[in-house]
Amino acid sequence: MSDRILLVDDDPNVLAALRNSLRRMRDRWVVVGATSGEEALALMQEEPFAVVVTDMRMPVMDGAELLERVRDLSPTTARIILSGYSELDAVRRTVTVAHQFLAKPTEPGTLEEAIQRALSLRELVADEAVLRIVGRVDRLPSAPRVFARLTAMLGDPDVSAADVATLIERDVAMSAKILQLVNSAFFRSARRISSVEGAVRHLGFATIQKLVLTLEVFASAGAIPVNGLSHEAIQDHALAASRLASRMPGDAEARDDAGVAALLCDVGLLLLAAEATSEFRAAWEQAAATQRPLHEVEREVHGTTHAEVGAYLLGLWGLPLAVVEAVANHHAPERIPREGMSVAAAVYFADTLAAEATGEGGPFWSRPPLDESLLAAASAGDEVAKWRGLADDLSLAGRS
Repeated sequence: MSDRILLVDDDPNVLAALRNSLRRMRDRWVVVGATSGEEALALMQEEPFAVVVTDMRMPVMDGAELLERVRDLSPTTARIILSGYSELDAVRRTVTVAHQFLAKPTEPGTLEEAIQRALSLRELVADEAVLRIVGRVDRLPSAPRVFARLTAMLGDPDVSAADVATLIERDVAMSAKILQLVNSAFFRSARRISSVEGAVRHLGFATIQKLVLTLEVFASAGAIPVNGLSHEAIQDHALAASRLASRMPGDAEARDDAGVAALLCDVGLLLLAAEATSEFRAAWEQAAATQRPLHEVEREVHGTTHAEVGAYLLGLWGLPLAVVEAVANHHAPERIPREGMSVAAAVYFADTLAAEATGEGGPFWSRPPLDESLLAAASAGDEVAKWRGLADDLSLAGRS
C-alpha cells in the first residue's frame, strides 16, 4: 500500500512545483495537493495521510494553525513546515506543532529526503498506540526554572558559551528541542550542529534566552509517576553517560554525536511517563516486582521500548541519523552493526557503564552485562576497566 503525502500551499504554482519535485516517488507515494488549510483538513477527513507538508504563511488558516489541527485530528501523521519566513516569531508559533522545518524554496531532493525520513522512522515503533502518543505530544517534560537561572547567569559579563551550555544540558528535554531548532531551516546553519555549546555559539545568548523561555512555557514540570525515579536522577544519568560517550574513541564528529545521543537516550522515557502514565506505571511496577530491566518489560507490554519511542521523536525533529540510531539501540546491542567503534556502540557502552556506576538498583538502572561480541567488534575489551573507572568518577561528580 502506497504512503499518502499531503502538500499544502496557497500558491498553485508553488504547489505544482512541490508535487513535481516528488514525481520520481510516484510508484511508492500518493501525493495530493491542497491550496488552503480548510481543503487540507477536508481531505484528511476522507482518507488518512502519513505526512503533511505545509507552507507557513497562508490566508485564513496559516501553517501553524493547520498543523495544530492536524495534530489533534491525526496524531500519527508526520508534520513538516515549509517557509521562507525565518523570524523568531515564526519559530515560536510552530515549535510545538511541527516535527521538521524546511526552508522555502527547498534545495533539490531536500523535501523528498525529509518525507522519506519521516516514513522510515515509523518503522522504529511497532505499536500503533505508542505512535499515537508520540504524534499528539507537543512537548517533553522539562525541569522548571531554567530560564530564571539562565537570566541570572547572563548578568555576569564573563559568562561563556560553555557555561550556558552546561546549564541547558542539565535539562534533557530542553537540550533536545534546542538542537532541533538550531539545525532547522529557520536558523540556516551552514553545517549540522550536534552539541548544545555549538548551538549557543551559533544562535547567541539573546536568542538562546528567548528560546529557553518559549520552550519552558510549553514544558511539563510534573513528577515522574513512580516511586524510585525522578527527573533529577534521569538527568544526572544522562549527563554522566554523555560525558563518557564523548570520550570514547572516534573522530571529533563521532564523539560529538555520541555525547548528544547519550544525553538524549531517555527522552522517550520522559514522554511515556508524561503522556502514557498508566501504561508506564504498569511496566515500571512489573519490572520492579520481577527485578528486570524496564526496557525488557516495556517490549513485552508495548511491543517497543522508550528507546525506540525517543528515537522516533528525535528523528522527526531532524537530529542526525547517527544520533537517532544510537538512541534507538542503546538497549539493543544485538542490533548494532559490528563495524568497530560506531556512535551507537559508544553510546551503548557509555549508558550501560554509567548506569552500573550509580550502584542503584531498580528498573531504570538495571542492565544486562556488556555485550562481549560488540566489545570484540569494537576492539574495546582492554578499555573496559578504564571506562568503568571514568564512569565511577563521573557518577561521583554528579552526586557531589
